[in-house]
Order: sequence, then C-alpha cells, then structure tokens
Amino acid sequence: MTREETIDRITYSLYLEKLFARLTGRIDRLILLLMFVCGSTIVFNFHPTFFGLCIVFLTGIQGKYRFGETSSFSLSQQYKYQKLSTLAYKYSDDELIDNLLDIEKEDKTPWAILENPAILLAQKNLNVPLEQQIKLTKPEKAFAFLAGGCCK
Repeated sequence: MTREETIDRITYSLYLEKLFARLTGRIDRLILLLMFVCGSTIVFNFHPTFFGLCIVFLTGIQGKYRFGETSSFSLSQQYKYQKLSTLAYKYSDDELIDNLLDIEKEDKTPWAILENPAILLAQKNLNVPLEQQIKLTKPEKAFAFLAGGCCK
C-alpha cells in the first residue's frame, strides 16, 4: 500500500466515524426528547397507558442499541484518525500503516449506508475532481444529510 493510499484510507475512516458519531448522537437525543414528551403526557394524565407503552418501547430501543454509547465511541475513534491524519508527516510509511492498523483494530462496524457519503467527503477533502467523485443515491443523500455531512 502506498503512502497516498494509506492517507486516503485514514481520511475515509475519519469521515465515516464522524458521520456515524453525529447520526447516532442525534438519534440518541431524539429518543431522549420523545421519552421526555411521553413522560410529560403521563404526568398530565393524557392517555397514560399509551404513552407509558411508548416510554417502554423507547427505553427498549435505547437499551438495545445504545446510541449514545456508540456515538461517544465513534467520536473517540474520529479523534484518533484526526490525530493520525494531522501527524502523518512525522511517520515513515510503515509506521503510518502500523498506527492505522492499531486504530482499525478497535473499530466497530458503522452503518453501510454511510460508507459512500464518507468516501465523497474524503474525495472532496483530497481534492478529487468533481467528475471523478462518487455519486450518492437518494437514501445515501438523506442519511448523509441527517448525519450532518454532504448531501449533493
């Protein structure tokens, strides 16, 4: 693997973790907001059974998928990739690959729908000509938008 390919991979991983951290963080905050709203309706005795079940359902989703925890982990991985990207000039080719592999060992699998938006962000960052940049599907554009990334 050439140095340029390694830097491309670091940049891609950085953007993938960034998008995943933002998206899961936003989902976590949305679930917490919905739980608060449902809890408020129970306090005011407005369909307490229905909204109680909604809270149980949302709590189950939160417990199963742990969006906040996932977001925090992806954010820490993003910082590691950012640091490696920033300090890449200090490392030899072999050291750079070793550091990349050390970070990748800890990676969890982000959602596949964010892979192409991360590639597009990396291509833009690496100044790939517009006609050579990847094109996103409508669902990828939607998820990229929700994750705060590119949407064109």
